[in-house]
Amino acid sequence: MRLFEPERIFEPPAPVVAAAEIPRDAEGWQDLIGALDRADVINRGKGWRIDGGVLTSPTTTFASLHLPGNAVEASYQLRLKVRQLPGRNGLNLRLPVGRRMVSFDLDAIPSGTPVTILGKNDGRLGRDGPGVSLGKKVHDNAVHALELTFRLEGADAHFTATLDGAPVCTWSGPLASLSVNAYWSVVPGVITLGTNGTSWEVSEFKLRRL
Repeated sequence: MRLFEPERIFEPPAPVVAAAEIPRDAEGWQDLIGALDRADVINRGKGWRIDGGVLTSPTTTFASLHLPGNAVEASYQLRLKVRQLPGRNGLNLRLPVGRRMVSFDLDAIPSGTPVTILGKNDGRLGRDGPGVSLGKKVHDNAVHALELTFRLEGADAHFTATLDGAPVCTWSGPLASLSVNAYWSVVPGVITLGTNGTSWEVSEFKLRRL
């Protein structure tokens, strides 16, 4: 049995620091940016850079950065601090959830209208997608707190995303109905950040298993 369901596009496996090797703070959070290797960001980050613990993406299209750790077959939370630099396109995350890879897009623009959404099982974005929320969520260049929570119950998943404490995407249903936006490459089991033509800064990226 394969650990992950097949997706459309795959990259060669990336070196990954096992989640168990990343220290936890008193509340169980693991600092994924702190566990990154600077040389690896430079060599494999496709234009991403790290300076003073802050990740910055390039303005090139479909720029991906693999992060250490994973959360396979576990309920977990992610806590990020993000800032959009001048531009209009959103932030993408590809995440291992159960035995699948799932994408989350903040302010994606698939057809002119910004959407915040989970990836459908057919790899498409649209107004009828899982947990879709229409309209732009980030309206400035300030730092914002983004928190994602996946809770697994058998074959089902419950997902919430908040921005500065306000809900921006909520969904519950069969995990098999989720997948990755077909435009993005996938490395099974690897948490990945992505931007497309707009630069974003990520100054915090923490994971906590539930």
